Amino acid sequence: MNSSPVITVFQAQELIDLHTGPLAAEPVSLADIHGRVLREPIASSEDMPPFDRSAMDGYAIGQDDVSDAFEIIGEIRAGQAVDREILPGQAMRIFTGARLPGTGMKVIMQEHVEAHGRQIRLVKQSSASNVRKQGEDARAGQVLLEPGTTLDATAVALLASMGKTSIQVSRQPRILHLTTGDEIAPPDQTPEPGQIRNSNASFISTLCREQGIDAVSHFHAADDLRALLKIISDTKAETYDVVLISGGSGGGDYDFSAELFRHLGAVIQFRGVDVRPGKPLIFGTASRVRTSQVVFGLPGNALGPVNTN
Repeated sequence: MNSSPVITVFQAQELIDLHTGPLAAEPVSLADIHGRVLREPIASSEDMPPFDRSAMDGYAIGQDDVSDAFEIIGEIRAGQAVDREILPGQAMRIFTGARLPGTGMKVIMQEHVEAHGRQIRLVKQSSASNVRKQGEDARAGQVLLEPGTTLDATAVALLASMGKTSIQVSRQPRILHLTTGDEIAPPDQTPEPGQIRNSNASFISTLCREQGIDAVSHFHAADDLRALLKIISDTKAETYDVVLISGGSGGGDYDFSAELFRHLGAVIQFRGVDVRPGKPLIFGTASRVRTSQVVFGLPGNALGPVNTN
């Protein structure tokens, strides 16, 4: 029988946090870092944007130019670098993202002018500069991503904009998932009377993939301790970072999770959480020569009743 006290969800989270830590860091290419956890501070190597640039299509003029009409003296497209003095009454056609030809400039929206050949005339006044200033988003040396950040699409785009192509991230945990139970049948088979299909294998692997973890190995065994111990031995379970055992975490005659913990050398930190479904959750830790392993005994009915409302 299980005489261990049931703890709260908050206490369980605290104990799990206390006994877990980051895995070793490894360099990963930009193309493969989505969902990974950053292990180094990422600072901008340059001002962002690196130059004053037009925020829209329009006409670049001097910041203090109060003229109503302008002569167009040239054109600047995105990707061009043009350095040119613009005198009062002069303007340069400029497009969104293009570098301004000098300092102390603003951009007139093209919707605010009437164009006649190489002449434009203002038809609407605006105080907006329509310029994205150099360093407006970030200054060179400014830390933009802290260690511990889970790298989503926005973070990946930011790294790409800074030219970071190899990034130190936590290596992916290797996870061994065991499902147990005489009553469990594969999803592609029709269950015998008294059986149900194995949903936990798909549930756990999908949850892991949602966290960017693909290194999950799954095995199933009936409610037989020798069969379970053989899987533990054959898979070299001690080499995994995380072992998940679905089913067998209760106190019944055929619930063997706690026995598997003992064979893994795992010390049980708690056994039972005040939550439904999931009360008979077991958590333990095993120290290895080079790594620490965490082991979870998960209740077989992790989803609980299905609510279709």
